[in-house]
Amino acid sequence: MRRNDGILLGIILGMVVAFVLLYAMLALKETNAVIVAVDGEIYGEYSLDENQEIKINNTNVLIIQDGFAYVKEATCSEQICVNHKKISKNKEVIVCLPNKVMIEVTDDKPNTIDAIAK
Repeated sequence: MRRNDGILLGIILGMVVAFVLLYAMLALKETNAVIVAVDGEIYGEYSLDENQEIKINNTNVLIIQDGFAYVKEATCSEQICVNHKKISKNKEVIVCLPNKVMIEVTDDKPNTIDAIAK
């Protein structure tokens, strides 16, 4: 192996490491919004950066704390939404089917209609 081969290999490895780090940083980008929908209609949009307690139609209580969202209380019998883990990453969802409540973490990008949605 020649000296120039070693330099070329070093440059290629450096580029691979740079791309992997860039991808990891973009993929792990923290999101900061929670959208709450009730019966398919948007009930509200809330920031994950602000600690708050949201009462949803007197059926569910959503807690946003330290960048995470979770359901503290619900009037449904199974309590699946209450026992769900805290969510904070893009596209994570908590659903309460009996109360028709859906809580989804989303990024700041505006919703766009794609070919399938049309």
